[in-house]
Amino acid sequence: MEFKDRTRSALKIAVLVWGGSLAALTVAGLVTDVWRLSDLWGQAGAVFLSEFGILVVVGTFLLIGGPIFLRERYELIAPIIGLACYVAYWSFLGVTTGAGVSALYVAIMYGLYAPIGIAILAVLEWSLRSVRQQRPKSIGENST
Repeated sequence: MEFKDRTRSALKIAVLVWGGSLAALTVAGLVTDVWRLSDLWGQAGAVFLSEFGILVVVGTFLLIGGPIFLRERYELIAPIIGLACYVAYWSFLGVTTGAGVSALYVAIMYGLYAPIGIAILAVLEWSLRSVRQQRPKSIGENST
């Protein structure tokens, strides 16, 4: 039962962080006048109600919620570092190019390659941990 409880808890945290981060991104865009509420509603409706909408929902969840889930469920740190670097890169790019929050918005909503990179980081960390756990102890470590 602990497996199901831990998975359910990790999934709940991932969904909350995902929803909160999209809400924070929306508020940041409205506050910085990157878009108006009418523009945001029109664009969000067009994206989420089109056939591309399911891809955006799944992609943004994998990008933001995926690393949070992996951290909470499997205690992997590499996906969190990958997500932080991705967001930092696009934030820096937005500031330096003058695009501001809109650069981060485009990166989150349409950055569908980032979950692949985060998944690769997760697999690398997982495999390194398993190799480290399976490695036999040296002779000096066995003697007490």
